Amino acid sequence: MRKLTAALACRNNGSRLYAKPLQNLDANVTILSQIISCIKTVDCIDSIVLGISEGIENKVFADVAKAENVEYIYGNEIDVLHRLILCAEKANATDVFRITSESPFPNFDM
Repeated sequence: MRKLTAALACRNNGSRLYAKPLQNLDANVTILSQIISCIKTVDCIDSIVLGISEGIENKVFADVAKAENVEYIYGNEIDVLHRLILCAEKANATDVFRITSESPFPNFDM
């Protein structure tokens, strides 16, 4: 049986805007929370796992994962592909839906 997992690589040390995934869209919704909410509406996605970069500045993403009731892993900041693989392993996924953690309005029109 196939299992599709959405894997989101998360880190705060972006070169353009620090903590972009945690920026507010409005008073109660961050970019990352908006993305997770959108993914949860897609029936074929079985689970969501955040691939969080190691480092104290990224620990806040574990809090987001817990609040959103999704899984998470920690991995190397530079090796994003390995973090995505760890996400798949965490969820026992056969397939990975890779989505950026910085684009708040994904379009899943099929």
